[in-house]
Amino acid sequence: MTTPRLFEHDELDSTNEEAFREIAAGRAQHLDGHLAAAQTAGRGRLGRTWVGAPGEGMYLSIVLLGRDSWSLPTPVVLSMTVGLALLQAAERVGLAPDLLALDWPNDLVVAGLPGVEEAPKLAGILIESRNLDPDAPAYVVGVGVNVLQMAFPEALLAERPVSSLALLGCTTTPRELATLFLDELTELLEVGATAPSQVCADYLEASRAAGRRVRVDLGGDDFPEGRAVFLEPDGLRILTDDNLTMNFALEHIRGLRPV
Repeated sequence: MTTPRLFEHDELDSTNEEAFREIAAGRAQHLDGHLAAAQTAGRGRLGRTWVGAPGEGMYLSIVLLGRDSWSLPTPVVLSMTVGLALLQAAERVGLAPDLLALDWPNDLVVAGLPGVEEAPKLAGILIESRNLDPDAPAYVVGVGVNVLQMAFPEALLAERPVSSLALLGCTTTPRELATLFLDELTELLEVGATAPSQVCADYLEASRAAGRRVRVDLGGDDFPEGRAVFLEPDGLRILTDDNLTMNFALEHIRGLRPV
């Protein structure tokens, strides 16, 4: 088993870019982590900018290198695996499990707040790959977590509700959270590679969707609804009000929300 290495930086343009630079230079090892106190060009999914005050968030990227001696989960299962690892790390620093949920595919949100229609976002994950060699896949897992923030810019709050670990009463540091996340991810990667159905089942529970009525976002105008029956590596199955079964390939799902 490879031992994770954590490299700490005062400031980077992007932790993901730093990880890719290390891969290109031949210096990167599997499970290397790059943690920055500040980023000048951090980014999230779908080309969004990741906003984070210096020293207040966990801005971390991890290198994943598949080799003959170990394998990695498939891309969609990897995304769920990373989300579960982050949720478990948040629990280890003291957040109650009933406060946390995963929002498809892997955002960490605050769950179950009374009177709150949209769950505030705690963390986002961006997984990138620039190596298409199936025999030696290379991924960079970028994670941004709101850790110490007590307030957020109005422009950010106008986009969606957000929160932080500190606002939820959790006292930890970006470095402590990064170390725990690396530990959890190291363990779960093997599960995702060898028992992907288990990761899918755990993810469905963590998303608060198991056995509940859900709305499936396929990126168009149609949003099928039904009870989530199961989630497997080859797809999601829901049961409609007309007792019809609908199946969706995971790579086609843009969003999955309990309703």
